Amino acid sequence: MLENYDDEAIRSLFRRLQSGKPLSTGEKLNAFPGTITLIMRELAKHPLFNKIPFSLHRYRGFQLAGILFILTKEGIKDIGAPRIYDFFDNNKNANSSSKFFKDAKRVLNYMDRIIKETTFPELSKPAWFVNFFLFTKELLENYVIKEKEKQIYDFYKDFFQLIESSRDATGPIEPEIVRFYDANKSGTTSKKNIRERFKLMIGRFLELHPSIELKDDTRGFSESQRIAIYRRDKGICQNPKCSAKVSWKDYHADHKIPHSSGGKTIVSNGQVLCTSCNLAKQANPKIGY
Repeated sequence: MLENYDDEAIRSLFRRLQSGKPLSTGEKLNAFPGTITLIMRELAKHPLFNKIPFSLHRYRGFQLAGILFILTKEGIKDIGAPRIYDFFDNNKNANSSSKFFKDAKRVLNYMDRIIKETTFPELSKPAWFVNFFLFTKELLENYVIKEKEKQIYDFYKDFFQLIESSRDATGPIEPEIVRFYDANKSGTTSKKNIRERFKLMIGRFLELHPSIELKDDTRGFSESQRIAIYRRDKGICQNPKCSAKVSWKDYHADHKIPHSSGGKTIVSNGQVLCTSCNLAKQANPKIGY
């Protein structure tokens, strides 16, 4: 039984069935049981989806909504079709009061507010849609970004240009840019590639805007801040008497002005220290670095 299908949709479905053409991920999600399909359809009607330049034919918007549900509730995960189906099976009774639905909608509301155009070319592919969503979600959840809309909007455009123009570059290209480009072109639904893209994006933004603060009075730097500090200091211990190369696993993100002395947990007040130098400073915060 097909409900609320117009004649054209019924004929299109009939032709696909007769030719053996498989249903798309979005079409399969639309047939899942439970109330989660209702909030999937609602999220897919969000105004931001109208600004996406790529085709949402055959319920592709439903697939994107399912992806956002996973990223919002579970963080960075594999987002291929089998993983989305599992999520829907395990959350079939979710509704408009579910936290992950409200959180996903909040991120989309913010993105829609700062993107004024009727079509935003930088949302050129699903991978970029995921990139911008995760980046914005991180900022909204963990940082003070009041009145930072223009900086975020400009970063959307500038970072997209940086990555997409790298394939035409004639000179040397940063290895991280190459990795992002590759992770954005192949295996775009894998957890590893999504995390690679997220780390570079958020690290680059915080490097450009080091004064952006964490929302709460957190003593330790967040993962994204640690990435930005490590990138900026090129992994070198900032104690001038040391200047050792520090591996990521041995890296300590230190407050230049100690937190106990009122130092803020922001990128501009952070620095790379090796283990021994960090322990020495903890023992005597007055040591100059």
